Amino acid sequence: IKGLGGRSVQDLIESKRLPKVRTNFSGQSELVLADKGLTGLNGIENIPGKERIESLILYGNNIATISKDAFAGFDNLKAINLQMNKIA
Repeated sequence: IKGLGGRSVQDLIESKRLPKVRTNFSGQSELVLADKGLTGLNGIENIPGKERIESLILYGNNIATISKDAFAGFDNLKAINLQMNKIA
């Protein structure tokens, strides 16, 4: 359902519900997309400031597949949390 957390990253961007990149307790730049009802990562390449994100939190969604180049351009990415998704 659009407007209720979105189904893809692009839905979050278009509905202006994409959270801002923040600095976590370890000093890393992180983007938290937990529990957003995401079923896919379509549009992840359009995240503003993706090149400085070090930690990407995607737990608690319904993501089942990830393309091999999904995180291209995330030049400083060190950690991805994909717990509680549908990835086999």
